[in-house]
Amino acid sequence: MRTWALTITMLLSSAANAVDVKSIDLFIEHGMIVKNQGYGRDISLKIHYVDSVDRVEKEISSDLPSDRDKAAAILKRRIAETDIGQKVAKAYLPALKAAKLGLQRIPAAVINDRQGIFYGSTDIAEILTAAQEHIGN
Repeated sequence: MRTWALTITMLLSSAANAVDVKSIDLFIEHGMIVKNQGYGRDISLKIHYVDSVDRVEKEISSDLPSDRDKAAAILKRRIAETDIGQKVAKAYLPALKAAKLGLQRIPAAVINDRQGIFYGSTDIAEILTAAQEHIGN
């Protein structure tokens, strides 16, 4: 295990022994692999893709012609025909939540709503081991 490689930030830690991990909010980018998702079956795991806005913008602007008027007409039609407003709003939520939590890097795992924040891993087993070793002590 690479738990030593995780940068650990302790927030509001008051447990004397092992921490009871109830939730993990994992902030990642598309393409990052989440390992051992079934490791903690009783744990609420939420995956937040912080690069979702880029993906929606690429989807909206894909295959646009170089002519500005034609491109504007196509964009207008795409916006009218789809739920693009909802997609854009939804795409911003993970990045806004990461900013609100003060996350400094990605990947980041937030344990039990800020009881601990672990950077540098997308392996759930590794994150849980680090939480047990560092938050509970």
